[in-house]
Amino acid sequence: RLGYQRYDSYTETGSSANATVGGRDVTFSEINIGAILAAKLGHGVFTASAAAVHRDLNGPSAVDISVFGSGASLVSDVARSDTFGELKVGYEQQVGSNGTLSLQAQTGVGADSMTQAVSAFYKLTF
Repeated sequence: RLGYQRYDSYTETGSSANATVGGRDVTFSEINIGAILAAKLGHGVFTASAAAVHRDLNGPSAVDISVFGSGASLVSDVARSDTFGELKVGYEQQVGSNGTLSLQAQTGVGADSMTQAVSAFYKLTF
């Protein structure tokens, strides 16, 4: 997966010390390799997956800022690389003739961070 994001410059308004922040461009790339296990469970499908993820983020090391007409550069920690593991479990089941219920939990560990997420959604097809 590759991405590019442009942050436009802007000037705050409504204050006696309006700041102007310079624009910047940020790019990222992500490589994900793993395995997924799926098995029928009851009336639905249980899934479990494990993956290794490597993410590179690149952007300027400084952002130009101006306040009261004086300019400065603010150090920006945008360029970095992270490698971490990701584990997911999920369950999906048909509900009625047009619906699907999906549940998922995931965790990411490594790269000096740990994240968790839980999701549930219902998809209605008509």
